Amino acid sequence: AIGIFCRLNYRDKKPDYLKDINRTLCYVKTTCQKYQELHQLGQFIQEITPSIDILCEH
Repeated sequence: AIGIFCRLNYRDKKPDYLKDINRTLCYVKTTCQKYQELHQLGQFIQEITPSIDILCEH
């Protein structure tokens, strides 16, 4: 979804979706914590977006 939001911004000139990136990242992080099968994905996301905890506090 995040990639689609970026594409909509750059290709289609629709920047409104960019504001949903933080919320989407936080949702994915929360979901990965709930399900053992997604634990590795959650760790990967945490590594590539180290400030995600700060974003999710808001």
